[in-house]
Amino acid sequence: MSEILQPYYRVQITKAVLESIANDTGGTRSVDITNLIRYYEFSESLFSSTLHGKLIVFDGVGLLNNETFTITGEEFLTIGIQTGEDKLFEYKFVISNIDIESKSESGDSAVIVLTLLSIDQFSNLFTFKSKGYRDSSITDIVRSILITELGTQIKIDDERFVQSTGNKTFAFTKIRPLEKIEILKQQAFQESETLSSTYVFYEDREGYNFRPIEQIIEQADGRGRGAGGHGVGDRDGCGLVQGHSRFRL
Repeated sequence: MSEILQPYYRVQITKAVLESIANDTGGTRSVDITNLIRYYEFSESLFSSTLHGKLIVFDGVGLLNNETFTITGEEFLTIGIQTGEDKLFEYKFVISNIDIESKSESGDSAVIVLTLLSIDQFSNLFTFKSKGYRDSSITDIVRSILITELGTQIKIDDERFVQSTGNKTFAFTKIRPLEKIEILKQQAFQESETLSSTYVFYEDREGYNFRPIEQIIEQADGRGRGAGGHGVGDRDGCGLVQGHSRFRL
């Protein structure tokens, strides 16, 4: 799906706090970078298991490169956004990569690009577990993987976790949790009058979803939104447009 067709929704950042664990004391250090942000983008998609984003910061006082708070990667970023008067959500990312676009000769100012991953996606990179699941629906297995293997804190709503047909048995050996879910969703189906009932797994601002794509299309059509409309999960005019939504500062 071409991202050229995907619109951007303009947002206002209400909160942006970096947080890390201090190596010397083991305590938590934090710094508010709301006023340093020059660009912010995050995306949600039917074809991405988790949210992800990018942040560009202009640090004109060396705030992120001194004894107060040194940014090295793997820090947490809690960010809150809103459109107009309606608050969208508050979300905690992990900084997975740092690029210095430019830096002053004195070293006291820089333009920094931060790549943002969800905590679950970051944890998934380092989690390998061997585990079997016996005589359970694929929907229940996916739910169990998220809770017991990934330890997710993301909302899992029964309405958005639709039961698949039949029970299955699976055994996995040292595979990342989200890779297991990618395998499982290809096996999941639901009895339907249509030719297919393929499942998709994705995260949006409402939490995790494991649903037949036909149900998503039907709900979107029922709300009077076609390919150019707002789409699924739209509670504030910023839903998954054509399966993909992008938000910018």
